[in-house]
Amino acid sequence: ETEQDKAAEPSPLIPPDYPVKSGDEVVVTLWGSVDADLRQTVDRSGRITIPRVGPVQVGGVRYADLPAVIRERVALVFRNFQVSVSLGALRAQRIYISGFVVRPGTYSVSPLASVTQALLQAGGPSAAGSFRTIELRRGRERIVELDLYDFLLKGDRGADRVLQPEDVIHVGALGTQVAMIGSVNRPAVFELRAGETVADLLRMAGGFSAVGDRSRLAVERLDERASTRITQLPMPASASAALTSGDVVRAFSAVDVFLPVQRQNKRVRIEGEVLRPGEYVLPPDSSIAEALAQ
Repeated sequence: ETEQDKAAEPSPLIPPDYPVKSGDEVVVTLWGSVDADLRQTVDRSGRITIPRVGPVQVGGVRYADLPAVIRERVALVFRNFQVSVSLGALRAQRIYISGFVVRPGTYSVSPLASVTQALLQAGGPSAAGSFRTIELRRGRERIVELDLYDFLLKGDRGADRVLQPEDVIHVGALGTQVAMIGSVNRPAVFELRAGETVADLLRMAGGFSAVGDRSRLAVERLDERASTRITQLPMPASASAALTSGDVVRAFSAVDVFLPVQRQNKRVRIEGEVLRPGEYVLPPDSSIAEALAQ
C-alpha cells in the first residue's frame, strides 16, 4: 500500500456505499506538482469545481470511489501529485414518519441516519403503536419491515437501513398483547406476531428464573374468566400452544411446590374503590385488613 493510497482512504465514519449528494461538502487536498486545499459544496448538477482543473462530476458517486474519481480528473492536467479526499458537512435530508408514533410528521435528519435513529427522534411507537410492524417505504416500494424486538431482545440490527430523502417510516397498530408474570427473568407485557407460541413468549421473557417451575405454566384468558378462569399448561408439551390477546401467562416458583398451602405466599387481586387496585403478593398469614392497607 502506497502513501498515496493511504491518503485517499475514505473516513471510517461515513459508510463506503454513501452516495455523494447535492449540498454535501467535499474536502480536497492536493500536493506535489500542484498545491491546493479546497472545500467545495456539490452544486445542484452534482459537480464541484477545482481551480485549473475544471468541473468534476461527483453527484451519485460512492464515497469509497470518490478519491479515484477526483484523482482521475486531476491527472488529465497534472502529473506527480498526491490527493486526499474526504467529506465535510453533509446536507440534511427530509423524511416522513407516520402511523402510531408519539410525534408523527416531517423530520430533517442526517444522511447517515437509520430507521431506528429516526424513530427515536420521533419518540418511538405510541401506546397504540406496534414494535413488531414498522415499514420503510421508498415511493411505492416497501424496502424493509423492521421488528424492533430483534434489536431490543437480541441486539440484532440486521434489518435496519440508512435513510434516503423522502423516505417514509410507517408504524403499524399494536398487535396481540400477552403478559408473562411470575418466575421468569423478564416479566412484562409482550407483543406477539401471528404464529408465535408459548415457547416464543417464554424466550422473550428470558426463560424461567433460577427458581422457576419448568414443568408447568398457567394461563388466564379474557374470554374464559367467567367460566374456566385459569388453565394449566404442562411443559414442554404445551410449548407450541397458541396465545390470544389479553392472555396472562404465569410461571410458578419451584420453591412453592414443596411448601404446604398454609406457608405459601398469597396472590390477591384487590378491585373497586381503593387507591391502588391490582394484584398483590402477600405473606401466608395476611388478613383482609392487611390486604386493604396495601
